Amino acid sequence: MGFFAPSDTLDKAPVVSSIPKCGRCGLFKTCKSPKMELVGKGRRKILIVGEAPGEKEDELGKPFSGRAGKQLENSLWDNGGIDLYEDCWAMNALACHPPENREPTPKELQACRPNLVKAIKRLKPEIIVPLGKFGIKAVISLVWKEAVGDGARWLGFQIPCQKWNAWICPTWHPAFILQKLNERGATALLFERHLQAISKLDGRPWNNLPDYESLVRVEVDVEAAADWLYRIRDEDVVSFDYETNMLKPDSPQARIYSCAVCVNGERAIAYPWHGNAVEATGVLLRSSSKKIGANIKFEERWTQRVFGHGVRNWAWDCNLAAHVIDHRSDITSVKFQAFVLLGQAIWNAKVEQFFSGPPNKPNRIGEIDMMSLLRYNGLDAVLEYHIARKQKEWFQK
Repeated sequence: MGFFAPSDTLDKAPVVSSIPKCGRCGLFKTCKSPKMELVGKGRRKILIVGEAPGEKEDELGKPFSGRAGKQLENSLWDNGGIDLYEDCWAMNALACHPPENREPTPKELQACRPNLVKAIKRLKPEIIVPLGKFGIKAVISLVWKEAVGDGARWLGFQIPCQKWNAWICPTWHPAFILQKLNERGATALLFERHLQAISKLDGRPWNNLPDYESLVRVEVDVEAAADWLYRIRDEDVVSFDYETNMLKPDSPQARIYSCAVCVNGERAIAYPWHGNAVEATGVLLRSSSKKIGANIKFEERWTQRVFGHGVRNWAWDCNLAAHVIDHRSDITSVKFQAFVLLGQAIWNAKVEQFFSGPPNKPNRIGEIDMMSLLRYNGLDAVLEYHIARKQKEWFQK
């Protein structure tokens, strides 16, 4: 059986055309240097993706040849010895100059997207540096199936993208940095730190791409699941995750549908919530093993509801750790942390719709076939462990 059943409960990767649609955009009719090509020798396999050519670039027919480009060139060299045109390839998300330097429209970016896809496939960069709101949207939207947003929450991350086995390192556009230099604020300093971090990256993020799904054992036999849980109760570290029909356990209708447990990040089991598997889970949660969760208030409240006691020996909360590391909004979820820390693309896009609803009213989890739910649940537990490991490395540094 595949990862998910034919009910199509998971999102499929979007089909991105490799044929440019410049005729639909029409910008090539209004600029001096239409369909501007990328430049650079790419000696260090770094692909710089800007937003759109400015007026100077349009005149000269070369990306990053204006004031902002000079700022980028100097900053790359001063903060890591990176030569923009020797060490990098440079291009823009939009190949043509928009009239009066206005912002690109979604239609224009969509028309140019195949140019970016073709460049990545052809050049196979080890590092991709999207600059500014539209450079970030253009790159991240190719691997992230939800709304990218304004770009701010992506700044400064070094994403070990599994799809391309390349680092994605979003940062500000140098034109924005030019505006901030006169303010003597923190933005220019952070921009320099982003570039310094990029210069220290060596090679691709993965020697062998991880296969987190292969670590999950789906077990519908609750007796076999209980036996497995009893045998691992004294392991060092476990991460676990409930799937429920509502957020809060207070309602008489509240019900756990499945649970998943990952042991030391090496193997995991996901099983339906009934029979001896429930009792075995309670024994595990009272054991001395260190416990990892995400938003552990959720697991703690449900455990109290079912067993009349809490979880012994909580060791890590992925959501809280994410907030301590970086207090920006909308970055603490498991799916976001799994992407920026592990390069794991979204695996729950269509499953998630069945979990939405008011906190104290049942959601639609019962509409998901059990095998699909268990695969999703098991991968959650595995990713929570590996997110925690990455977060702990950050704290240790």
